[in-house]
Amino acid sequence: MSTPPNRSIPQCPGRRDFLAASIAAVGGLTLAGGCNVVAPVATIIAGPPKRDAQFILPKRRTVVFVDDRQGVIPLRSRQVRQRIGRSVTNVLNTRDELLPGLMIDSGDAIAMADARDRGGGLMPLGQLGQEIGAEVLIAVRVDAFTLRPGGEPRPTAQAAVWILDIPERTRLFPPMDSREPAVSVTASLDMGSGQDVRNESATVEIFFALADALGVEVAKLFYRHEIKELGGRLGVRE
Repeated sequence: MSTPPNRSIPQCPGRRDFLAASIAAVGGLTLAGGCNVVAPVATIIAGPPKRDAQFILPKRRTVVFVDDRQGVIPLRSRQVRQRIGRSVTNVLNTRDELLPGLMIDSGDAIAMADARDRGGGLMPLGQLGQEIGAEVLIAVRVDAFTLRPGGEPRPTAQAAVWILDIPERTRLFPPMDSREPAVSVTASLDMGSGQDVRNESATVEIFFALADALGVEVAKLFYRHEIKELGGRLGVRE
């Protein structure tokens, strides 16, 4: 019987070769033998993927106004809107590269607009910005806010976001020449299958958590951040 040809089997590097593999990954080299070592090491060194800010906020007095004039928030709309607005404000107020000390309380803007709306007619955003003392207004229009989109137990919220320059009476973001007048931001939360949402207090708690999450996602439009998948976590899309 003839002896079969000796076929060498590529061996992945052992522990002592791991440092060499890491150095090769940093230098953009390829290891022979087809071992899948370089890519994972390179990923660890480079870190998770990140997304740049979609807009750099000017260092000016700024307020966040959250609108639900379409009535899509089914429960405690004003409180939920305040949670969204204050969530955005907290992020912008606490990150050094953003607007520390320049944010106006979003709750005050919402209360002022609601009072005028009850008096008849909708308060224009430009007027709201002027009367609240803001130079820049971040407008957030809630377009969807539900516990079970499509029947699935996954609380999800969606909002349109745009930014106004109050003294100049113009839109800063998206730019005036953009095809879209706003960008869309989505947040969703994982919810355990056994969680009881028939109880109103439990539903309100979930709504508040979703409002906080949506606010964080809105704030991410304005600084470089790690990209996370939707579906329990969060994401931004135009």
